[in-house]
Amino acid sequence: MVKRSDDAIFGGNTGRYPLGLVVECGQIWTVPVRRRIERVRWAKAGALWAEFGGRAVEKAGGFSGLVYGEVRESIMRIVFVFLALIWGSCAMAAPQVYVLDKAGSDVVFTWFLGKDAVRGDMPITRADLKLDFDRAAASTIDVVLDASQAKAGFAFATNAMRGPSILDAQSHPEIRFRSTKVIGQGAGAVVIGDLTIRGVTRSTRFDVTLYRGEGSLDLSQIAVLLKGSVVRSDFGATGWPDMVGNTIEINILARVSRVD
Repeated sequence: MVKRSDDAIFGGNTGRYPLGLVVECGQIWTVPVRRRIERVRWAKAGALWAEFGGRAVEKAGGFSGLVYGEVRESIMRIVFVFLALIWGSCAMAAPQVYVLDKAGSDVVFTWFLGKDAVRGDMPITRADLKLDFDRAAASTIDVVLDASQAKAGFAFATNAMRGPSILDAQSHPEIRFRSTKVIGQGAGAVVIGDLTIRGVTRSTRFDVTLYRGEGSLDLSQIAVLLKGSVVRSDFGATGWPDMVGNTIEINILARVSRVD
């Protein structure tokens, strides 16, 4: 699982990087640093305005002899450079592609035997993520789990869970979640998507938090934690209703690396 000391990418409040982190073109800056960058950009833009404006006036022989066409051309050049300085660095920003690190990823789920909580686990087959740190809505998440290798905590429960009355893993060896909507929310995001279990698809919500390495600003390797729950009967997994609760809590931890 993700260590408590890890810093959440968006607004992390632990470790060395406090609340107020902002992301700009794939880089994380604290608010004071961001403000210094903006001041530098405005200063450069102002200098260019003075330079180009001064040249236009000089070229035209002073304000009294300015020619409309020359002034318009100079002003357009100034505006173009000005906008390029202020916003141009982000104009080409696009979602960044990440691929799964299987060794560091897993799914932990909790089911209830009567009132007792029992933990199980399931391997992740693959995870394809496109993350836009400026616009959460442009991000996509596609995760596939291996139901045939799921473990329910002890042998009898594992065999029952993989059997036809619950996961039916022989006929449906994969569980898949594909996002349809990502909403930035506080320090993380809410992702809504299609979850398919034993061939049945239902719209499902997960809360998502992104983590970077402790004390690091590097986004080339991050951890994505999805937390949610499902009602198993919604997917036709109705076996053992007198012993096993209907709600399953799910934590999906995918450690991923950016494709450069």
